[in-house]
Amino acid sequence: MKTTRFVARVGFRFYGLKDDESGNVAVIFALALLPVVGLVGASVDYSHGNAVKASMQAAADATALNLLKSGPLCNPTVARPE
Repeated sequence: MKTTRFVARVGFRFYGLKDDESGNVAVIFALALLPVVGLVGASVDYSHGNAVKASMQAAADATALNLLKSGPLCNPTVARPE
């Protein structure tokens, strides 16, 4: 209930900006919105890149551990070179 009242109040205020002729509200809002959208996009890309990096690091670590576990030094049935 409170959410709908809040949305209605915000919508009413934005509706009033459309007819405002006392200043360049729309121009200032558009110019301020461009860097905000750019920064949000950059942060999403950065967080996705970090997630991919962590996933690749985990796969590399798992591969290294598996190679160490299955190598000839850990398996006594394999003949060791002398």
